[in-house]
Amino acid sequence: MRRLADIAAVNSQIGSGWAARVFAAELKTAAYGLPDGAAVAVKLYRPDVFVAAGGEMTRRIERELEFGRQGLSDRVVRALDLVEAEEGGLPTLALVMEFLEGRTLHQLVAADFPICESDLLTIVADLVAALSDLHEAGLVHRDVKPHNVMISGGRATLMDLGVVRPAADTASGAITPSAELPETIPYADSERMLEGPDDELADAWSLGTTVFYLLYGRPPFQGARRLPQWAAVWEQKWFREV
Repeated sequence: MRRLADIAAVNSQIGSGWAARVFAAELKTAAYGLPDGAAVAVKLYRPDVFVAAGGEMTRRIERELEFGRQGLSDRVVRALDLVEAEEGGLPTLALVMEFLEGRTLHQLVAADFPICESDLLTIVADLVAALSDLHEAGLVHRDVKPHNVMISGGRATLMDLGVVRPAADTASGAITPSAELPETIPYADSERMLEGPDDELADAWSLGTTVFYLLYGRPPFQGARRLPQWAAVWEQKWFREV
């Protein structure tokens, strides 16, 4: 496995999550069909996550590379390589990805709400296309939310394939650590939160709550704690059944 230091020069941090930080970087030599100096994104995984999650974390990263390399959709972020890296003197892994210059959907709505109708329709169409392509390939994203949608050049790209699973493998609906995060809870379906089936319908639910955020500037179910969120979902479960 190649080393990040030999491949790219890492610049400023552009994103952060429970498992990793994302940096803008430049290739030191031509690679991945890109020229020397081309911009890429580097997802640098936190070393402590490996201690806490063990082999499951490595499998998650390998899946993210596998699915991201397949070019399943032009509206889903592409992964290029998995390399060795260091953070704070500790060994870790880094995922090299295509660089998308722009803002997340969450940042866009926070800064520019309300969104004009033409932009809104384009974003929704792009997300529908991304999920349709994933589902046709037999995959479920499982973490659709405004924080995982990048708006670049007026188009929407679905990011973070770390918890993507083949549809046949999602029956248990196991909660991932990302489901514990406040930004995930308002967009996760009730089955996922309560460890039920986690299939294409879960993605449809999360898409619907993300579109709600795009339309109204807030998630449909508000509150920072999990229990009120779950209660709100169950009290309004008719929303899923209509």
